[in-house]
Amino acid sequence: MEYHFVSNDTTLNNASSYFFISGFIISKIQYIPIALVSSALNLISLLFYLIGYSLWFIASHFYPGQAKKNQEWYEFAQFKEQYLYAAALGLIATTISMMAIFSPIMLVLSGWLFFGSNIIWTIGEYNKLNNPPSSEENFSKDRQNAYVSYALSMSVIGFITAASTTAAFFIPVITIPLLIITTIICIGVGSLALEYWLESKFGDYQPDISMDESYKQMSNNLGKKIHLEPNPTPEPYHGTKPLHSAPHDVKIKEPFSDPQMDLSSHTCKSQH
Repeated sequence: MEYHFVSNDTTLNNASSYFFISGFIISKIQYIPIALVSSALNLISLLFYLIGYSLWFIASHFYPGQAKKNQEWYEFAQFKEQYLYAAALGLIATTISMMAIFSPIMLVLSGWLFFGSNIIWTIGEYNKLNNPPSSEENFSKDRQNAYVSYALSMSVIGFITAASTTAAFFIPVITIPLLIITTIICIGVGSLALEYWLESKFGDYQPDISMDESYKQMSNNLGKKIHLEPNPTPEPYHGTKPLHSAPHDVKIKEPFSDPQMDLSSHTCKSQH
């Protein structure tokens, strides 16, 4: 069985995350070769898982609603309902795992239930990636994309665990080599899952900007609108003087007069 973190940062979800990671660490310590200590640690690990799934189940009721579009395969339910289904399956799987103390066959059933829980959880995170909730102001698609990759990696580990448990139960002779192979694979996939989780948890992602916020930000960057004052047209000129001409005196010269050339004053006489 593998733990996973829920993505919404509420008080209940944060508390469930601590119980999940505590149960995961304890579940790895239980493999020490001391039967009594191993059994006690296994029981404590399951108890932490039980508390973690219970808190997640309660927190799922407080997620905001989502408009149901039914356009894609992953939208068969709101992601809050998908989280609710995943948490419920996790609770059932944990309870059955506790019953495996008295009946080992229950490990097979619980393994597949844990895998089913992880699958629904992964679908819910993918649904959330494609339908970002408006209630989360700091939502980042890049961060959510890393978280979906983490959830998918954990689902792969869940499938390997369930398949190997089933094979080992029905074919006991392959238990040891199967355990070695699955352990190596799970360590590799688990390292990849841890990298995705660290990236989604501590990566430097900027929140996505909604259309309204983008419009406000653009308006603030552009500043106030520029108002152009109309240029008044000058009124028609009605004065008596030429427009834009400086006043000046005009002197009229007298006609040039030459006494010798003035023939009008002489009388023409006929000579004989």
